[in-house]
Formats: sequence, C-alpha cells, structure tokens
Amino acid sequence: MSKTVALHPDVHNALIINSMDNFTVSEVRDVLMHRSEYFNNESKAREYIYRVIFKFARLGLLIKHPHSQVKKIKYTKSELFFSTHFVIKKDVRTREIKTSKITLLGDNSIDMNTTLFSELLKKKQKHEAELAIKLGEVEEFKSLMKCYPHKNELFNRFYLETKDCSAQLLGKVNALTKVLSTSKMVG
Repeated sequence: MSKTVALHPDVHNALIINSMDNFTVSEVRDVLMHRSEYFNNESKAREYIYRVIFKFARLGLLIKHPHSQVKKIKYTKSELFFSTHFVIKKDVRTREIKTSKITLLGDNSIDMNTTLFSELLKKKQKHEAELAIKLGEVEEFKSLMKCYPHKNELFNRFYLETKDCSAQLLGKVNALTKVLSTSKMVG
C-alpha cells in the first residue's frame, strides 16, 4: 500500500508537476522563489525546503548523494517516491480568511458569507477537487509507463495531457488563493 504525503502547493508543483529530480536544496529554493508568491524570503524558503527534503530522505522518498561541497549535495527520487500518493496541503493563508470580516483589495469591509466569497471559495474547492483527481491520473500514468515501458507511446500522450491539465488547475487554485489571501483582516 502506498503512503500519502501532503505537500505545499508550490512544492508539489516543483517536485511532482514539473518533475524535478537530481536537485540540490538551493535549486528547489530558487524555483520556489521564482515561481511562488508565498516564498519571498530566501532564507525562510531554503529553511522550509530543507525541512521537506530532509523529511523525504528520512522516509526513503529521496536518496541523498553526498558531495565534497555541502551545498552541492544532490537528491534523487527513489522508487518509493513514485509509489507515494502526494496531496496538496491546505494553504494556511486560506484558513485565515474564514473569519468574520475582511477587506478585499481596498473595498469596504464585508462579511465572509457574501456571495463573492462564497463563490470564490466554492470555485477554489472545485478546482482543488479536480486537481486531486488529475494528479491521481498523472501518478497512474507514470506507474503504467514504468510497468509497461514498451507501451510508453500509448501512455505518454495521456500522461502529458493530464499533466498539462493539472498544471492549469493548479494555476487556477493559485490564482484564487492569491485573490483570497490579499484580503486583510478587519477588527
């Protein structure tokens, strides 16, 4: 039976959707700094990704390849990594929105139960559910390609289509998360 591991959406995007492999902590940090609005402090991003990579190495999901220079240590995905089911962690910033009043992009304060927020939250949850399904499909196509390498032609097209679709869904989720997280708490 495969493990289930929760990942930050941007880390999930880097390691699973973009299939990063044979990387250093700094390389993953740079990707997060470049592509994520959540990771905007270099040292905190490095600290966060180091904790994730260290945990994955301890769980046997990543293989550590030491080098004489500490910063050149590379990590590759193990067989266990590919049989692990990864899910997207609920974003902390989204949970903060579920309080009484907020201000959206400088508008007057409004209640959380307004139509706008209900619609945005429902839309985000719908995209997250679709994304979870697509990510399951991506993992299954990867597994099929691994089990039946002589049939990769058959599976590769579906794998790439599903991977593109999941990337688009992740973009939608990220966009809605950004809109919702720009809201400020009002006393």
